[in-house]
Amino acid sequence: MLGASGAIYGVLVAFGLLYPNAKLSLMFVPVPVAAKYFIPAILLLDLFSGVTGFSLFGGNIAHYAHLGGAAIGFLLMQIWRKRSQPSRERTMTDGKW
Repeated sequence: MLGASGAIYGVLVAFGLLYPNAKLSLMFVPVPVAAKYFIPAILLLDLFSGVTGFSLFGGNIAHYAHLGGAAIGFLLMQIWRKRSQPSRERTMTDGKW
């Protein structure tokens, strides 16, 4: 079975890091919730489903692939944030900024 759900989770986590107060909602539960609450809740639900085998959305779902994609999205955002910040050595010349 092949899918892109892990990549979607990576993009979702990256979005949550960039816009933590953005409102998100599930299609079936149209109640907007801030990304900083929504994304950890859905990740915890996937972790619970992966550990216990219980799933709200049926079987044959790669829960650990979702969590792996989320972890990669988080790590890439940390790397890209560090690279986008100007370095002191590159911006400081002759003791002045």
